[in-house]
Amino acid sequence: MWFWWFMFFSDILVPIIMIIAGFWLYKFPPKDINTLFGYRTVRSMQSPETWLFAQKYSGKVWMISGFSVLTITALIHIPLYGVNDNVIGTLGAIIVFIQIIILLFTLYPVEMALKKKFGE
Repeated sequence: MWFWWFMFFSDILVPIIMIIAGFWLYKFPPKDINTLFGYRTVRSMQSPETWLFAQKYSGKVWMISGFSVLTITALIHIPLYGVNDNVIGTLGAIIVFIQIIILLFTLYPVEMALKKKFGE
C-alpha cells in the first residue's frame, strides 16, 4: 500500500505546482520583463502591457487546468487503491506524461489571447 501512496503523491505534484504557480502569477505577477520567472514567450515579452496580461492570464489558465487535472488524477487513483504495484507504477507514469502534455498545451490559449488582445 505504501507504493500506492507514493505514486498518488507523485502524481498530484504537477497539478499542485500548476495551482500554486498559477495563483502566484495571477496575484503577484513579476513587474518587470525578465528571462528567469514568469510566462516568457516572444509575444509576452513585447511590452510591459503584454507581459502583465500574459502573467495574469496564464495564472488563471494554470489554476483552472491544475484543479481539473488534480480532480481527474484523484478520481483515477482512488478506485485503484490496493492494486498491484506494477499497475500503479505504469499508471502513474502515464498520468505524469499526460499532465506534462496538458501543461504544455496551456501555452496555446494564452498565446491566442495575447494575439487577440494585442495583435501580431
